[in-house]
Amino acid sequence: MSTFKLYCIITFIVFCIGSGTDKSIVYFSSDNGNSWVDKSDGLPAPIVVTDFAVSGDMLALASKQQGIYLYDFGKVKWQRLAGKPATSTDLDALFIKNNNFITGTHGDGIFVSANNGATWQAMNSGLGNLTIRKIVEI
Repeated sequence: MSTFKLYCIITFIVFCIGSGTDKSIVYFSSDNGNSWVDKSDGLPAPIVVTDFAVSGDMLALASKQQGIYLYDFGKVKWQRLAGKPATSTDLDALFIKNNNFITGTHGDGIFVSANNGATWQAMNSGLGNLTIRKIVEI
């Protein structure tokens, strides 16, 4: 079964199409969806994209098992963060706040990195359920 995700980010639209066994393909549109450009360079195949996050001029995506990727607008490709959380479960949620990457997992709770993913720290104190599907700021 294919999954489709549509995100409006900064001044363009990001669209992701993929399935559990195929490579997810990420497209950008800078003209309100009238035309689309494949921006999947740097992503491994296969990859299952689970979430996107944006903060300032940073655009990142989380994948189930391949870690977190940051889009490099200068090099026009995705680059994997240096490390990923110490979990064998899927990464389901992604959020960026004050240059901190925050990810939610499917059973191991929340992990935070303050150094572009080089190291991660679990932040689960007080959580009763460690399956995190989405992280938002209200």
